Amino acid sequence: MPRVIDKDCVKCGACTADCPVEAIHEEPEQFVVDPNVCIDCGECHCPFGHMGKIPFDFNKYRTQGK
Repeated sequence: MPRVIDKDCVKCGACTADCPVEAIHEEPEQFVVDPNVCIDCGECHCPFGHMGKIPFDFNKYRTQGK
């Protein structure tokens, strides 16, 4: 299951530095994880705790392009 970033993302960018496959990118409101690229390696993290796994509380998270 790919990782997801919740809607409270503060856009600090810390999560992008850890991703070995560059699956995380910035969108206008927040950073998002591309589920087609994410390999679920667990290397990414959010210092503010805004990262989880599907089906974590899906209403709290955005998916790419939505």
